[in-house]
Amino acid sequence: MIALIDQYFSLVITAMIYLFVAFVFVMKVKHKVVGTKLELPGKIFLGAPFVVFDWWVNILLIPLFLDAPGSFTELVTGRMKRYKKLKVYSHSSRIIKWRFMFAVWICQKLNQHDKDHC
Repeated sequence: MIALIDQYFSLVITAMIYLFVAFVFVMKVKHKVVGTKLELPGKIFLGAPFVVFDWWVNILLIPLFLDAPGSFTELVTGRMKRYKKLKVYSHSSRIIKWRFMFAVWICQKLNQHDKDHC
């Protein structure tokens, strides 16, 4: 059982790292092609696979956050935005506090590469 949990956390961490690297790459390309004739093909060829991977990672995060996505189409950024809106009080559960703190931290990292993304 412990090995299975270790494998899950290893998979989640690896997937989150790959998702972040892909996000940085896609945002760099996005900022270079906005307003050019490459914008639409870039959205299709880079954006579509990224969105599918993002959706898969969001599903993978269900056990980690003990929470399902808000909707079938919600991606990781949408989940982080939702967690940032949580009202966290001193008597809030640890999981709510942890979700909030993780969302604030990850959004700070995302916003470094795409202003006001999250």
